[in-house]
Amino acid sequence: MKRMIVATSLVGLIATAPAFAQSPTAPTAPKAATSVQKSDEIINKPVYSSDNKNLGTVYAVMRDSDSKVATLEADIGGFLGIGQHRISLTPSQFTVGADRVTLQLTAEQAKALPAVTTK
Repeated sequence: MKRMIVATSLVGLIATAPAFAQSPTAPTAPKAATSVQKSDEIINKPVYSSDNKNLGTVYAVMRDSDSKVATLEADIGGFLGIGQHRISLTPSQFTVGADRVTLQLTAEQAKALPAVTTK
């Protein structure tokens, strides 16, 4: 009889005790898919044209007041820095991949863009 009372009491305690081993965690929101990564992850990435030609590298990423990418500047053309020029691109003109930035422009269209002047 004593064993029955002790066993019943233990079962009752276990059933009503809160689960301390499990703590509720707030659900995490999935990361939104964006075409642009952090600026420091994009700078110096190779820039390719839509016809898969290596044009140069990313020089800088400019953000607006809402921290959205306003423009991307890339150094294209030339060899070892000679004959290259810097172009400015809007977010609709490029996509960022894991290993490169791909323009929505052909190599000829990209080379025809006006050079950005630095102050």
